[in-house]
Amino acid sequence: MQRSSIETIQSEINENKQDSLARNAIIAKTTRLQPELTFQMSEIEALYTGVELMRAGHLAQFFVSHEQFRNALRDLHRSLQLKPSSLKILFRDASFYYREGQFHVFRMGNYLVVNVQIPLTPLQLTHQLTAYYLQKIPLASPRTTEH
Repeated sequence: MQRSSIETIQSEINENKQDSLARNAIIAKTTRLQPELTFQMSEIEALYTGVELMRAGHLAQFFVSHEQFRNALRDLHRSLQLKPSSLKILFRDASFYYREGQFHVFRMGNYLVVNVQIPLTPLQLTHQLTAYYLQKIPLASPRTTEH
């Protein structure tokens, strides 16, 4: 009788020890994976924000980085300068395209393609335009009663 009760107690102690080791392993794994999971959650949040921005009509930096877009604008500008072309990029500031640029998004296989419309203009139209403001000054006229 004593022997079976001692064996039962010993088996319960072993089970508790194994449960404790399993819990410690789970806690250690959770602690180790937490930074990666946090990073993934922030990536999902950035993806959601980028999709919402694009749905609102604004180019999202999550999908098109500023650096890559500036390099693409620079390459297009160089290409227009090197080839005999009478065209020039109308807006060379990349921030314009993130604020007001027009673009189309479509999927090609596993890729998301963002086609940004970059307005070009003839070189003859790139000169500065001087605008004047005309102010009307009413003059007295002998035939009116307002003089």
